[in-house]
Formats: sequence, structure tokens, C-alpha cells
Amino acid sequence: PGIQMGWYSDGCAIFWKRNRFSVIESGGHEFSQGKQGFAHAILQETETGKQLAVVATHLKAKQGTKNTALRQLQANELVEFISGMKREVDRGSLPVILAGDFNEEVGEGSSVEHVLRSKDKFSSAYDLGDATLYSTCKIRHENYHQRLIDYIFYTKRLECIATLAVPKLIDLEEGKLPGVRYPSDHVLIAAKFGLSDP
Repeated sequence: PGIQMGWYSDGCAIFWKRNRFSVIESGGHEFSQGKQGFAHAILQETETGKQLAVVATHLKAKQGTKNTALRQLQANELVEFISGMKREVDRGSLPVILAGDFNEEVGEGSSVEHVLRSKDKFSSAYDLGDATLYSTCKIRHENYHQRLIDYIFYTKRLECIATLAVPKLIDLEEGKLPGVRYPSDHVLIAAKFGLSDP
């Protein structure tokens, strides 16, 4: 979706193995407010016929009341789209993986809490109670910022089997992220899932 919105838009993408999944439906979407968006794909496993949906997003960055309110609106639009997609496809039992840069930590009134408390009952692949967990660690204008703002959520019928450990802080370079070893200002997170029968 970011490509369609021009410069300084926050993009996202979904990739799948063609020899394992066929695509039932896919698309990119702009949020009604802001220059961010999300992508979705409904996939069918070739061997078993099982279906799942994957949604990737990138919400508005930066702190402040105005940006927090915009992220909440975007999160609301996201969960409404997911609920509608599930109703349309199979009356609500379609398993969903939702991943992305939410640009916000877990907290009362945050976009993250909005997703976790939605009627689709999302769980987090990572332990959100782990105080050592982070997804970005930066030094900007001599200010140190270590935050967890990237997430992988999933609904019922999916079992999180494993997650990728984030690097230890001592393994980051002196200037933190980005660096030579970790060339993004976010570290990679990943999860492996098992899919049960309907």
C-alpha cells in the first residue's frame, strides 16, 4: 500500500511460498486517515486445503496526543476490516496472523491494547510481560530510546510453536540501531505457527 501513497508513506508486504500456498484473495489498503496502510492475503495450504489470513500493517509513527489518536483510529479500522473479512469468508472461524509496526507500546488506550481487546481475541506470539523484550533501540540527539513497538498477533486455531529471540542489548553496536550487524532501526521478530483443523 505504501507505494501507492507516494513519498514518506509507511509500507508493508506479505510473502508466501507458492509451492505450499495458493492465494484466494489479496490486497493493499489505505487507512481512511493518515498516510499509512495495511495489506492482507487469504491463503490456502495446497496439501491440506486449510485456510488462514495474514495481515501486515504499519501505523502512524511519533508520539503525542494527535498521533496516538490517529493510531487508535487506524487500529479500529484494522480490526473492523479483519472482522468483516472473517465473516465474509467463513462466518468468523478463519485464523488470522496480524503483524506489523504499531509504533506504540502496550498501554491503556494504545492501538496495541485495542487489537488485543477486540472481539477477534488476538494473542501475542511474544510474551508482552517480558521487560527485556524490545524491537527498537536507538540513540537520537543523545537520547536513548528502547521500545517494543513491533508485534505478531494471532487468533484461535493457530498455535505459536516458536519465536525468534531478539539480540541481547550488549550485542548491539555502541550507536545502537541501525548498525553494521543490524542494518535496520528495528530488530527482526519472527514466529512459527501450527494450524489446527476447523
